[in-house]
Amino acid sequence: MPVLPTRPKYIKNQFGGGVGGPIKKDKTFFFFAYDRYKLLQGITSANTFEPTSTALAFVKANGGPLAQAVLAAYPPVTSDARCPLSVDPGPVFKTGGTNPVGCLSFSDPVTTTTDSYYGRVDHNFSNSDRLSFVANITRLTQLDKFFGTTFRTPLANGGNIPNTTFQNQHNLALVETHTFSPRVANELNLSHNRFFNPSIEGDPAKQTTPNIYIDNQAAGCLNYSFGPGEGGQVVAFTQDRWALQDNLTWSVGRHALKVGGSANYGILYRNWDLGLPGQYEFAELTSISTGPPSVANPNGNSPCPAGSVIRPSCDGTLNPADGTISNAFNSNFTGDYPYFEETSINPANGAKASAYRHYTTHDYAVFAQDDWKVNAHLTLNLGLRWERFGAPSEDHGIMAQFTNINCNILTDRACISAARVNPVSRMWKTNNKDFGPRIGFAWDPQGKGKMAVRGGYGIFFDRIFDNIWSNGAWNPPFYALIDFNAAGCGDSIFYSNPASIGAAYDPTNPIPHPGKRVSVRTMDVNMRDSSGQNYYLGVEREFFGGLLLSAKYQGSMGRHLPMLENYNRTDGQAYNVTYDNTTTPPTFVSAFSNRRPNALYTGFNYRSNSVSSNYNSLIVEAQKRMGHGLQFQTGYTYSKLLDVNSELFAGCSNIGSRTAPYYYLSNALPHLSYGRGAEDHRHAYKFNVTYEMPFFKAERGFVGHALGGWSLGSFLQFYSGHPVDVRLDVNGVACRRFAAKDAPTGGNPVLDQNGIPFNIAGDYNMDGVCNDHPNFVGSSLNSVYSKGSPADGIFKDNNQIGCGFPGMPGNVANVAACNASFGVGTPNTLFANPAYPTGATPFERFGTLGRNIFHGPRLVAMDFGLHKTFKFTETMNLRFSVEAQNLFNHPNFDGIDGNLNSGTFGQAQLLVGTNNVFSRVMSLSLRLAF
Repeated sequence: MPVLPTRPKYIKNQFGGGVGGPIKKDKTFFFFAYDRYKLLQGITSANTFEPTSTALAFVKANGGPLAQAVLAAYPPVTSDARCPLSVDPGPVFKTGGTNPVGCLSFSDPVTTTTDSYYGRVDHNFSNSDRLSFVANITRLTQLDKFFGTTFRTPLANGGNIPNTTFQNQHNLALVETHTFSPRVANELNLSHNRFFNPSIEGDPAKQTTPNIYIDNQAAGCLNYSFGPGEGGQVVAFTQDRWALQDNLTWSVGRHALKVGGSANYGILYRNWDLGLPGQYEFAELTSISTGPPSVANPNGNSPCPAGSVIRPSCDGTLNPADGTISNAFNSNFTGDYPYFEETSINPANGAKASAYRHYTTHDYAVFAQDDWKVNAHLTLNLGLRWERFGAPSEDHGIMAQFTNINCNILTDRACISAARVNPVSRMWKTNNKDFGPRIGFAWDPQGKGKMAVRGGYGIFFDRIFDNIWSNGAWNPPFYALIDFNAAGCGDSIFYSNPASIGAAYDPTNPIPHPGKRVSVRTMDVNMRDSSGQNYYLGVEREFFGGLLLSAKYQGSMGRHLPMLENYNRTDGQAYNVTYDNTTTPPTFVSAFSNRRPNALYTGFNYRSNSVSSNYNSLIVEAQKRMGHGLQFQTGYTYSKLLDVNSELFAGCSNIGSRTAPYYYLSNALPHLSYGRGAEDHRHAYKFNVTYEMPFFKAERGFVGHALGGWSLGSFLQFYSGHPVDVRLDVNGVACRRFAAKDAPTGGNPVLDQNGIPFNIAGDYNMDGVCNDHPNFVGSSLNSVYSKGSPADGIFKDNNQIGCGFPGMPGNVANVAACNASFGVGTPNTLFANPAYPTGATPFERFGTLGRNIFHGPRLVAMDFGLHKTFKFTETMNLRFSVEAQNLFNHPNFDGIDGNLNSGTFGQAQLLVGTNNVFSRVMSLSLRLAF
């Protein structure tokens, strides 16, 4: 197995050139340029979770046949280094007598190669007619050697699972310019754009063993996985876009008029199988039996022989008739005992699904604008633009969407239950009313060209982002992403390699149907195009002949912004209890079964236009033009961004997956999510300076050549930390719900006013979605920060939240058992669960902490460069540079884990930096120009 490098490399090479000249004198000219850029950069992966060597040896010696097959296909690297704030899992979950999780820090080599080509040919037919052809072509390849993250082991398949990304694009344009008169000109542009962007993880043809995801719940949820990430093996998009645009300009007196229009034809070729190669999830790496529970053995956990690995066959959860596993509450990898499965099939016949789609779009736009010079002091800019973004179609009719939602989908369980996905020709209705007026002005109050007051307002529309609607490729009846949860949802799992749903498929009862749910990607059929209203007012004044000072107010209002929502939920859907009525009195069986309104689908993964945002800022800047060898620009911004959700896929981004949840706290109460936007940096400062040093500049000979003519440049950036949303997110893939009982183990449930057991853990509103806000019980919001290293945690208390709530009945006796079940050692003292409300709906329970109340660490970065140009001839020179990125080697932490159910709560999960530079990078470079 290859050795992981620990020291990051940074090797950059760049070269290029250009040539141009006449092809036919005074008629035809050409220009061509080429540039090649290659960067090898080591990306530091700190505290990547891996199995310990003892744990892995135990699994190899005791694992079931499927565990052995997985380890043979994806042999993981190990680490015996202790993870920060790791939790002792206890004897039941220790693997080979040791903690199953170790931490590994290494450098992941990422090589990026970019070839850029530019070509242009111009031909003058006459003084009034010119034809131009322009080509911009880029070919980019990025190879991430280990593709290591905290969510997968970096090495497998006897070597590694690299990720290769291609980003090839071109822009070809044929432009005809005709001048009718000195006042009237027309430009006709025919263009073609292509964006080819496939990403390949590992070797999909050979790596068919499913991805294995292990929660390590008892060890603090320090999870890892084996094999390529599910849905990441092949992600391929190709976008083609043809455009015809015509613009006419006409100068009349004080008016400069411009009118035009465009027609666009777009194609999207998409191939992304989200269920490839399939995934199985396990609560633990290993679970050891303590024997069956009894009066003499109150801590018994399984009928399997005491001291043995718990397996479905001896745990009583394996159905010998069809080989499926149910009630997998003792799930563990060593015992071939998953609790969750996800894979994709073709619902028509049960075969492997095809995710290839061919979409087409048609867009149109017309505009008119007038730059009106009212007088020598005042200029007005007036305009109006109309745009039509056509809803796409699929060339083979492979498109599906909800077709019967005509009700309040937010809260009407009957409506949600009846919703069905069926084939459609369009995902939404095209909007033909996108009119965007624009107005602006520039006023010189003194008439001396030294001062200006500028302002403006405009409405701008944008096409609905491709990913919003094209993910409908994963909808039945053409494709089914099917999942099974055998730990609380009543499902049964068929564990196999490759991943399979089990017994022979019955096409007369196609999926989805009860017991065979699928995940769907749908959207509001009345979705509107997103728009932004931008406004601006500023004043600038020039002083001392070269210093420009400015102050301005700038703001924007986003309207009809897209958001990902889960409408297959309502408050209180898990507020229930199950009894065995065959006994006298009835025996308590379980509580809080998550009963979705619609049994055919998991989450609706519904795209809506429900988000509005407001951004306001004050910006002050100073800029000095080059003079006396000095040039600089500096600026400070004070701003505030407010919204109810900041990213369409908030939970998918590298930072967002740790700091922002997907959904509203409650579908019925979206206002509870209003707060600071995820990218709200309250303070921002930048300073950029260039200084040509005067020393020895006038000297001749060796002194002048060697010591004179040096220049230095520096760029300083400062941003205050963006918000961190403290919440109760998933524990593995499940929400933390725990029924109160009157004994430490066993016992009877303690019931609320409706005869339902009190919930002493999370998911306060019982909607099955884990994004609840707790109560803040600290002394003040500003006193919670540790002021230590963000890697150790930004809060004074970074423990997980404990069980229990204020006003809890005194006979509740299983709080300690609840904490132990979720791996909670010492409960957090800053955050607590809210009290139960009175009334008939105690599940309408929400913490008092708002969204995005806290902030993460600031970003500070300073780059520095020293340059000298040696001139050999009039046409040849050599530029020597000494450059330092992140000069002071300041670590910038981000990705704060805001999940109070996580063992890494409060801790930074990654480093960030400008241009992906996380630590100081020193470089020497030579550039020869001739």
